[in-house]
Amino acid sequence: MQKIDKRISVQNLLKPIYDLVVLEFKNKLEKEHSSVLVRKNGIDDEDMIHWFSMDRKFVVEDAVTKLIKAIV
Repeated sequence: MQKIDKRISVQNLLKPIYDLVVLEFKNKLEKEHSSVLVRKNGIDDEDMIHWFSMDRKFVVEDAVTKLIKAIV
C-alpha cells in the first residue's frame, strides 16, 4: 500500500486567496490609476503586487496607495 503524504503546504492552501488579492489589486489599478503605465515587470507584475500586498497586510487599498506613491 502506498503511503499518502498528508502534508499540505500553506502556500497551496493560500493560493486561491492570493489569486483573489492579485485580481482585486489589478482591477483597482485599472479603474483608479489607468494613466499609470503598465509594462513587462511593471505595476501589474504579480510578484510586485504580492510584495506590496504582504507589506500592507493584504489590504488592497493600502497596497495600491503605497505602490502608486512609490512610482509617482
